[in-house]
Amino acid sequence: MKICTQEDYADAVASDPGYCHWGRWAYYEAAASMIGGIDDTAIELGPHTCPLVRDGVCLDCHSSPASPRPMVVCDLDRDPIPFARDSFSVCVALQLLEHVLDPAKTLAEMLEVAPVAVVSLPWNWQTGDETHTRCGESWWDGVIGDSGRVLSSVIVNVNCAKPTRVFKLERNR
Repeated sequence: MKICTQEDYADAVASDPGYCHWGRWAYYEAAASMIGGIDDTAIELGPHTCPLVRDGVCLDCHSSPASPRPMVVCDLDRDPIPFARDSFSVCVALQLLEHVLDPAKTLAEMLEVAPVAVVSLPWNWQTGDETHTRCGESWWDGVIGDSGRVLSSVIVNVNCAKPTRVFKLERNR
């Protein structure tokens, strides 16, 4: 599995500075370290123009002409992830779960298509934007529910004032 390097990310920043900026690199790097050792297939949800997993399947709510590879188009608010159980070794979603209507359902689906998930969430951001303020510890506890268990987590700073928490989860047996 090919993971986004700092050089890959620099290319993405140059091609899409509106979305990709160096503040995001901190959680990309943390997520990449959690994926380390998983040498098989991956799916990434919502990668926009800079997927962390460079050779996996991308799934987003719309296709992007700037994406480095084709995307499976799927609206997670309406449709389930369109792959069978254990189609992948890992499912990645960076800064995505706070945007879907039912994050617990999406996480459960992630852990259905792969036994391991790596996710990042804004952590107690104070922006006034509902999707970025509902991501504190009590919110996350409700999202995990019965879907999985946390194997590891780390909080990294994005743009200094905005911490992001990165989690590696395993499907409950």
